[in-house]
Amino acid sequence: MHGKRDYQSFSIRALRLGVWGAAVCWVASGCLLSEDDEPASGMDSSGIDRGSETDTGGVDKGSEGTNAEVIEVLGFAPTIIPESAIRAPSRALEITGTCEIDGQSGTISCAQEDQFAYQSIEQSDPDRTSLGVFTFSDLTLAATAQVRLAGTFPTAFVVLGEARIVGILRAMPARFASGRGLAGGYSVPDMGYARGVGPGGGGGADSNGAGGGGHCGKGGGENGGMPYGDAEISVLRGGSSGGSGDLSSDGAGGGAIQIVAAERITIGTTGLINAGGEGGGSGGLSSQLAGGGGAGGAILLEAPEIVVAGILTANGGGGGGDWDGQLARDDNAPAQGISAGSFHGAGGSGSGGDTVDGAPGANLNDEGEVVATAGGGGGSGWIRLNTSSGAADVAEATISPSLDTKCASEGSL
Repeated sequence: MHGKRDYQSFSIRALRLGVWGAAVCWVASGCLLSEDDEPASGMDSSGIDRGSETDTGGVDKGSEGTNAEVIEVLGFAPTIIPESAIRAPSRALEITGTCEIDGQSGTISCAQEDQFAYQSIEQSDPDRTSLGVFTFSDLTLAATAQVRLAGTFPTAFVVLGEARIVGILRAMPARFASGRGLAGGYSVPDMGYARGVGPGGGGGADSNGAGGGGHCGKGGGENGGMPYGDAEISVLRGGSSGGSGDLSSDGAGGGAIQIVAAERITIGTTGLINAGGEGGGSGGLSSQLAGGGGAGGAILLEAPEIVVAGILTANGGGGGGDWDGQLARDDNAPAQGISAGSFHGAGGSGSGGDTVDGAPGANLNDEGEVVATAGGGGGSGWIRLNTSSGAADVAEATISPSLDTKCASEGSL
């Protein structure tokens, strides 16, 4: 009797090279298949009967055929993603340069159409949060890759082989994007002391300053946003934004990314996935009030084996003051709130490492005088690693929030 690993390995080859022809070969003689073998009649080179192609504005691109075969290849049911959302592309994708992946429109700026498939779905939460699902046969982000997630939908990658990330993947607000949330991160509200957007939106600026956005961790400040979500990441959504001040248009929440692979997920030593929040907006060079930092988003990785030697981070942004707070960093250090200036105290720092809550803003200026209270920092997001054994290889990893906190955890498939 063949073991689970043998069967799964065969199933992956069968998916790529022609399921039914491969099955006959397996049963009859156990022969080896090469990449030169022709797929079975009626199937493309992925081994899946694609049926008729559709493209309805990015809603459905890929196979309409036998999705059960794809699920069989994975060997497990992914969190959140239903069978109907998984499609079968023809060729592997390696990204070596700058690339934008838009989970809302279903487009990838650096890929050909046969290198990925796409389906948008609604999740099962009461808000029916949308999710953009891309399927790849194999996916590599080379060391030179700079990938940013775009669009407003949280985004999932389903990889029928191995996912290798040795470059950079960002699911976070773009600098100078005026508070626009990306990849499921919540955008900031209008200026004018408004509460941040999302379940953990920070309170609008008042005498106590604007609150930072919350997610797993609480936003900084007396009116900081409250936590929401769960350790399993049963709903994929981003971080909430900080509250606004007089002039602030920054402080969006970090985005949300799920990566599912049939074989293995590897985050190399130069690999980075950042789902951090944006820094709170400036109050200006006056006594006008500043904004709070956005909360970190979410990172969910699922594969039989996960090896992380690089960085996974979903931290909050720093609070604003005389100038904008710092965007969440590419490491486990908290983003800094802006230093105390002439008109505001120091902004609260965002979450980072073992600290999951944002810090409150201060009300003492650079000369120690009482001035306007600065914005609070954003709280941390969620990180979850699901494997066959329940334990990923993270000995060389930097994970923030850390696995010693409630906000990052491991589980079994």
